[in-house]
Amino acid sequence: MALDHLAAVEHMTEAIRSRVEVDPNLDVPDCPGWNARRLLAHMGSVHAMMSNLVGTRATSFGPPRPDQKAPAEGSLSDWFGVRLTEVLGVLRERPVSDPQWSWTADHTVGFYHRRLLFESAVHLADIQRARGEAPAIDREIAVAGIDEFFQLMLPASTKPKPVGSLHLHCTDGDGEWLVRNVDDVIVTTHEHAKGDAAWRGPASALFLYAWGRRSDSVEVLGDQAVSAAWASAAP
Repeated sequence: MALDHLAAVEHMTEAIRSRVEVDPNLDVPDCPGWNARRLLAHMGSVHAMMSNLVGTRATSFGPPRPDQKAPAEGSLSDWFGVRLTEVLGVLRERPVSDPQWSWTADHTVGFYHRRLLFESAVHLADIQRARGEAPAIDREIAVAGIDEFFQLMLPASTKPKPVGSLHLHCTDGDGEWLVRNVDDVIVTTHEHAKGDAAWRGPASALFLYAWGRRSDSVEVLGDQAVSAAWASAAP
């Protein structure tokens, strides 16, 4: 059965919000300078931005409206709930194949379904780790997120592209990738091949490692400098 992106988003964002409500001032080490309240405000702002882009069929980027900004005082949780309901409603109104501008090579509404899914997964792991919990990301989401990161998000990044090649190998099931910089173009294939550096670990750990989150569950092999460059390449 196909993954229901928006149902997964609802589940993960509720898990995030409930944890933030327990301790809104909790430091979030994976997001330097942020506490739990700041993380929730960031996510709500992303939701507002996405709902505006998709809801207006925008053809370029636009920030949240002034009335959508996080409150300086009062219930951030209530505000977040409004932003979440807003973006889910907008995304459910249009087919995933509908044309829609994005900052990547995928110009369909489906891009925003996936972007919301993977954004939620990363930040759920952030708040879980801040609370001393082991991150729990569904393996299907993690594998799809690795594809998305290397095939779509990294090529669209304005940051300098890492040089060399990287091999990723899942240790908890199927999943291998070879990622190369070919004349400053990121090329990703699913194959067992030697890279200048390699990451081995569970899919969820590899997904988070690609997004700049460190994990003792990822074994780094080969050229350490090449690995570090790819590990810091997240947009």
